[in-house]
Amino acid sequence: MSRPPLLSLIGAAVIAAGVALDLVVHLALPADGHQHLHAGFSPSEHTAHLVVMLGMTLTLAGVVVDGARRQLRRRDRPARIERSPSHAHR
Repeated sequence: MSRPPLLSLIGAAVIAAGVALDLVVHLALPADGHQHLHAGFSPSEHTAHLVVMLGMTLTLAGVVVDGARRQLRRRDRPARIERSPSHAHR
């Protein structure tokens, strides 16, 4: 099995950091009634969600870039000509 692309690993780490930040924001920080809400979320909640979305984007970009590289490498190789083995029964 091949190793995951580096960009995807970075994206997974960013997702993990975003989830940790999200947990801190939602569970540990007291809800401040004076915070200005945008779409029902505080700015810190928006930031945590944005970090998770950034990690998702990096992970997907890593998968797409790796797939494109593999496709280009496959296209650059000369095509193998399949011949029947000399010991095959005909």
